Amino acid sequence: MTFSTEVQECIWREEASRCLMKLCDVVTGFNISFSKMGLWGTATQIVPAIVDRTKSLTQIVRSRHWIFKAPNFTYPKILQWIFAYVPFAMRLHRLHIVLIAENDFRLFPMTKGAAKLRQKRRQQVEKFMRATAPEKYHHILIPDFDVGCKRQILDDGYLQSLHNEKLLLIQTRITEILPDGVQRTDGFYPADVLVLATGFQTNKFLPYTEIRGSRGTIADHCKRYNGPGAYNCSAMSGFPNFFLLLGPNAATGHTSALMAAENSVNYALRVLKPVLDGKAASIDLKQEAEDDYIYKVQDALRHRVWNAGCASWYVNEKQWNEMAYPWTQAHYWYRSLFPTWSHWTMKPTRKPVTRPITWALPQMLMLILGAVISTYFQYL
Repeated sequence: MTFSTEVQECIWREEASRCLMKLCDVVTGFNISFSKMGLWGTATQIVPAIVDRTKSLTQIVRSRHWIFKAPNFTYPKILQWIFAYVPFAMRLHRLHIVLIAENDFRLFPMTKGAAKLRQKRRQQVEKFMRATAPEKYHHILIPDFDVGCKRQILDDGYLQSLHNEKLLLIQTRITEILPDGVQRTDGFYPADVLVLATGFQTNKFLPYTEIRGSRGTIADHCKRYNGPGAYNCSAMSGFPNFFLLLGPNAATGHTSALMAAENSVNYALRVLKPVLDGKAASIDLKQEAEDDYIYKVQDALRHRVWNAGCASWYVNEKQWNEMAYPWTQAHYWYRSLFPTWSHWTMKPTRKPVTRPITWALPQMLMLILGAVISTYFQYL
């Protein structure tokens, strides 16, 4: 999805308590240049979709990943009827899915119990990969590191598509892109079309946009640490009224990123409520609160499987994990419900700042449930 608009600058103006944004209209397109190169996450989606439409398809990969069987199934008619007509059935089903996904967090702590769970899961996924993929590709596909150290890849037909005679899977490095193909370390490979399935720059936060706050840019902010970091994964000191969606350490290795995005949005709306209500001109995070939070996150991540030693986009060259959230999403959800107002500084307007709190019974029940779930999963 594109909106033909690029944000080139976002600069905080203290005198107006507003951000000045520089926008640019962009005309986008794509060049048809067919070899396929890239990482597993994108490749497992593209390869089975196009292999039957090609004369030949070569997938060039650099590393290995654990590829899990996707939990896809067809909902029976009776269950669809229940979701449509039974009150709260769909919400309970979603909660059930969330709890199943959150249960996988037990794999990530660097404890003896979690190590046993990872070994058991490793045996299961390796059995699936060996049974589904051609034997000639096992040495390219099956990793030698712990389950969970890299992002989980869900298979929806990819491993089976490797049996197609049109497809060739090779592990090598590309040294040059040429008009009629690619130059590899082991020779030249001709290609009519080149598909760059190299994923996203997930560990580069706003690399093409200058974001300037009251005390410098985001690049300056990152230099304070060994990499990107943000309070509650979304706020940075010196950037009033500014919040990140899926910011540093908001990603998970076990559940949907949409839940993390929803938590970020809900948290931002709670913190910004005095501004949105016209009771404050701006709100900014205290530096000491951000420092305490960021270093607490990094300390917790040192005891998680993402820092176990495999090369992944979770950890940068300085061993700073800027991607993963070290606790469960239930923990993040619960934390996002209650801003710690002592960590924030407000610039008042003429009206006094008040923070009325009203509670409804359903909200109280959900908060109690969230606290129990959060505590349970955090200390598994």
